Amino acid sequence: MSSPSPRWRAVAWVAGITVLLVVVAAFTVRVAGPNVVGSGQKATEKAAIWTLRNLIWAQDLLIRHRGRAGVFAELAGTRGVDGRPPLEAPLVREPFAALQRGPHGEVAALSGYHYAVFVEAAGGAPATDGAGTPAPAARRWVAYAWPSRRGVSGLAAFCIDQDENILETANDAPGQGYDGLARVPAWDACLAATGEGLPDGLEPGTGRDGGAWARWRGRQTKRARESHADAR
Repeated sequence: MSSPSPRWRAVAWVAGITVLLVVVAAFTVRVAGPNVVGSGQKATEKAAIWTLRNLIWAQDLLIRHRGRAGVFAELAGTRGVDGRPPLEAPLVREPFAALQRGPHGEVAALSGYHYAVFVEAAGGAPATDGAGTPAPAARRWVAYAWPSRRGVSGLAAFCIDQDENILETANDAPGQGYDGLARVPAWDACLAATGEGLPDGLEPGTGRDGGAWARWRGRQTKRARESHADAR
């Protein structure tokens, strides 16, 4: 029996390589691709939590040196606090000095997530960048992080307060779907408590946006536990 000609061997080799590439492509689309995307989203979500927790440090310093919590422009040193000169050394990263106009005020964007901060005001809705003025000696505030491109850069949304109570939501309730500038959380989106202003501390439950907000990783941070104990 004669051996296959070089031409047919080449054809068989090309056919084998083609089948292998098809199998690899199918695996990438069905398994590896979603895993890579999911890993990237988890990374941006972790970075968003890290950014929110750093905001605690920045607000604590502003309270110590200027007497109250502040909005991003004040923390970034682009606006003074209560008539005093702006900070010489910014307390937040540069993107928080380049704000974008949203439906409830101005927001920041960093590494796949958008951010907004709301500080207690004299009455009614808290103040934020471009809307309202924080109350003198304001201590209470809440900040949000949500994906800049929902489903691409991340899925979950987060909120945090002055005592490091951190809540998260799947961001899939009818009143949610927070997505860059197209859909921005209101100041009370994650609040389960009733009332006009900010509560003493964030609690898990159904937020005013209709979504389920749970404690991040299912537990309180050390600072939140200590603050809760002090309040009792």
